[in-house]
Amino acid sequence: MIKNKTKKGFTGIEILVVIVVLVLLAGGYWLWQNKSSTTPVQLLTPTTKPTTKPTTTPSEPDSSVPSQSYLPEDNWHTVSISNLGISTCLPPKWELGTGNYPSNYMEIFFARDAQYRPRATSIESFPYSSGSVVTKYLETKYKYEPDLISKATSKNISINNKSAFKVSIPSSEDFVVFSLNKNIYAIEAGYDEMVDDSKDKFQKNIYTIVGCIK
Repeated sequence: MIKNKTKKGFTGIEILVVIVVLVLLAGGYWLWQNKSSTTPVQLLTPTTKPTTKPTTTPSEPDSSVPSQSYLPEDNWHTVSISNLGISTCLPPKWELGTGNYPSNYMEIFFARDAQYRPRATSIESFPYSSGSVVTKYLETKYKYEPDLISKATSKNISINNKSAFKVSIPSSEDFVVFSLNKNIYAIEAGYDEMVDDSKDKFQKNIYTIVGCIK
């Protein structure tokens, strides 16, 4: 029996197969085109710049600051500063001034000989009840020089478990400032080349004097 064919010689089943194949090929091509034209979206993790904390100048004691020990050597001597109501210790050849000083002020000299007695440092006191030690000191000491107050910086230190501050003022001396017995005490910590000590030894002497004050 001879199968029915189209005029071109293809049977109906063959034509159907060809149509199905063409449909599948067209569908595959469409899927490939659609996939290749779609760019995947990449999620970007937002980046944040690290925040920098503003530099602050401490004005309150910080108990977390480790204490440094500054003990007088055997050849140091104890002195009483009656007008300030305190006593302290001084290294050899360091002596209290003998002039008529205000009740809140005392100078300390380095007495190498009778003709050579440069001032080594000075100590001042100011009444204090409460609040920021540094702020109270600056507002009292420099109340007529507000520009210096605004430029002052301070650093927490601890000397023989005594909380204190290293206060620095541009174009002025550095001071070690602390409170004791309802007073604020400030001792000059600026190095003087006229004193026969290295800068490190001079600072050690100043810190030891502060540690001895009571």
